[in-house]
Amino acid sequence: DALMEHASVASFSQFSMDLLALGAPPELLAGAQRAALDEIAHARSCFSIAAALGGKRWGPGVLAAPNVPRRNLVTAAVAAFHEGCVGETLAAAIVAAQAERCNDASLRTLLESIAHDELSHAELAWRFVSWACQIGGRPVVDALATAAERLHSPPAAPTPPALPVGVLNAAGRLSEAQWSDTATRVYTQVLRPAVAQLLHSVATRPAMAPPRAVRSGAAAT
Repeated sequence: DALMEHASVASFSQFSMDLLALGAPPELLAGAQRAALDEIAHARSCFSIAAALGGKRWGPGVLAAPNVPRRNLVTAAVAAFHEGCVGETLAAAIVAAQAERCNDASLRTLLESIAHDELSHAELAWRFVSWACQIGGRPVVDALATAAERLHSPPAAPTPPALPVGVLNAAGRLSEAQWSDTATRVYTQVLRPAVAQLLHSVATRPAMAPPRAVRSGAAAT
């Protein structure tokens, strides 16, 4: 978990660069910066818990900076959809389910805080995608509709330690079946309806004029 949270810092840093290149509203950029700081805090907390449980110090190593090509409005919207709308929404639900079953008060409080933050990250991604649809028009909407068609089933559940379900739950972990059940409900009850509602609302709203940086720069291509 700590390593994934650590990697998310880079993801939100890339998202911030996308927002700057596309001339996104300042409130979206501020949200991306806050999200990156959230992920730093999550990683530190998870590494601390791992160290306390494992009896030795854990921490992040060098994270190789990915060579991500400059994203245009379409590719940035699709990336935000996969990583934020889908990934962060699923993460928020999984962590919330972990918190519900955890019987350690301090760990449960931490998990609840992380779930709250992940939900705010998901909301940020949905707001960006909605903005991108409004200024990008049909190319962005079509690309998102294609991405949404692939939401047939959630990813495979991670394999938990070979411990009884009650032991896993008490420590704030889910069994493979619990993880899969939670993810399936998120896909069927949240993600698919949310995408359908977004695409419908975009189709019924007038288009927004794109920022000058998007109109005049390579980001609009």
